[in-house]
Amino acid sequence: MNKSPLLLSICIPTYNRAEYLKVAIKSIIEQEGFDERTEIVIVDNCSTDNTLLVVNEFMMRYNNIKYYCNENNIGLEANILRALELGKGSFLKLLNDYITFKPNILNSLIYLIELKQKSGADIFYLNGNLLKNDEINNDYSQFNSADSFIAHVSYWTTWITCFGVWKSKFEQISNKEKYLGLLFFHNVLLFDILKSNVNIIVDNRVLFEIQRVQNKSGYDLFFTFVNNYKKLILHKFFTDGYIQKNTYVNVSNDLLRRFILPRFKTLFIQSSKNYEFNTNKALRLIFYEYKNSFYFYWKITLFILQKYITNIFKYVFGKRLMNPFFNLLKMARL
Repeated sequence: MNKSPLLLSICIPTYNRAEYLKVAIKSIIEQEGFDERTEIVIVDNCSTDNTLLVVNEFMMRYNNIKYYCNENNIGLEANILRALELGKGSFLKLLNDYITFKPNILNSLIYLIELKQKSGADIFYLNGNLLKNDEINNDYSQFNSADSFIAHVSYWTTWITCFGVWKSKFEQISNKEKYLGLLFFHNVLLFDILKSNVNIIVDNRVLFEIQRVQNKSGYDLFFTFVNNYKKLILHKFFTDGYIQKNTYVNVSNDLLRRFILPRFKTLFIQSSKNYEFNTNKALRLIFYEYKNSFYFYWKITLFILQKYITNIFKYVFGKRLMNPFFNLLKMARL
């Protein structure tokens, strides 16, 4: 009996998230389709927790789970690169170590890979994060230009779990280290792929679920997204002529409204204890990039009102009398 070819490598770079990784692996191995066509490639960036013990439990039962541990911590981006390099499947699928597969999804991923293997069409996994209602009922969308693709997926090119690449195409790229340095190795690599002969399928379905990670940290969140992604990566893609000005502006505004300001509110206004990001000079950085945005000033003003004015009213009038006011604030999504 001929052995089925290895089609899919699920590449998981990880560091000190053993318990989240355990849940992620379990969600994959329990699926129909986790057979000789699929492998899980785990690259441990020199964790100090019990990651090895967790993975060993699975490797004792499955020979298509591969584990590699770096001798030293080589950084997030280099670890992503190594995970992709170690995958042996026809298609390399990146996955965050805190992401789980929804039930009955793996087989459909394999089916799409088999369907598009001959044409070599790139595949992008949007995971239901559609920003435009006109496409919401379509499981798949196909694009033949970088501009139309970016207009559809917006800033979600930054998310590791959205990324996948054909191994043959990945191996043709020389000097992959040139993509390192901005904490968006996968995003810069994808943009380079989009510079010629664009043929990309977007899987719009919700395929993955997110485990809530406690004390998430490790980099300067606002500098990384506002400076590295918006100012350097996205803007260069625009000035090089691959996307139109309208697309650049819309993606920049999406980033502000749906990502930057909600996290600014969480970290500074609500003082969340779930994150430990470096946030030095965050407001100044956001202001410099969005100083012409009325929406920015409006939301910052509302944030300040929420944090300080409501506390004053609560102190003066008491929580019971102010509950209707608090409910109005929630309805306004302040």
